[in-house]
Amino acid sequence: MKSTLTIDKAGRMVLPQKVRKQFGLHAGSTLEVEMGTDAITLYPSGIKASLSKEGGLYVHEGQSDGTFLDAGESARGARDRAVWGGVP
Repeated sequence: MKSTLTIDKAGRMVLPQKVRKQFGLHAGSTLEVEMGTDAITLYPSGIKASLSKEGGLYVHEGQSDGTFLDAGESARGARDRAVWGGVP
């Protein structure tokens, strides 16, 4: 996702709702700032990676973009198109 933010006279900016929801940000959340030669990067403070390895298995702890049903339907559709050559 790419968007443009505007900074007001007090130096404040508003993060888009989609960004706040994806990273679980709310009023009072803190962000870490990393400055490079040509970029500013913001990181949510205290949030770990959404994918971690536990007991040999990878576990996702973030929000999903869909449901397992959606993923299954998508895989089934791709398989059917591969077998039948187009939309079944």
